[in-house]
Amino acid sequence: MIVWGGVFMLSASQLSLAREKVETSGLAPHLQLSETVCDLGAIARNEKITHTITLKNTGSAPLAIKCIYTSCGCTTAKAKRTHLRPGQSTDLTIVINTSPLVTEPTREVYIQTNDPTQPDAVFTASLQVVNDSGSRNLHSSN
Repeated sequence: MIVWGGVFMLSASQLSLAREKVETSGLAPHLQLSETVCDLGAIARNEKITHTITLKNTGSAPLAIKCIYTSCGCTTAKAKRTHLRPGQSTDLTIVINTSPLVTEPTREVYIQTNDPTQPDAVFTASLQVVNDSGSRNLHSSN
């Protein structure tokens, strides 16, 4: 272990050994999503739709949600809590803005955690943007 500027740093071999100990001891966090895919259906253009999923730690050690990011700027995602004890859960609220800039029929939310078996989880939402005339538009055009 190296201490540099008040920060503890582990070498690659020490980090690997620590992961190995966690995996073999059976004490590890595990992220479970209430759903990984959702079809939001037809959404009017220039509307915002909100969808909430549940993130749960079904493991036997604390789960840290390190980072949440989305596939596009028209989508945001925010978890109420970023640290979950075993058995705890939290809501992840996803907001999609169907402005005229929406060009893809799917949006992804990426969730990075300290789960050793699934450090990167993905939630995918599909939708169809409906114009005022009622016609569906998956790709915007002027």
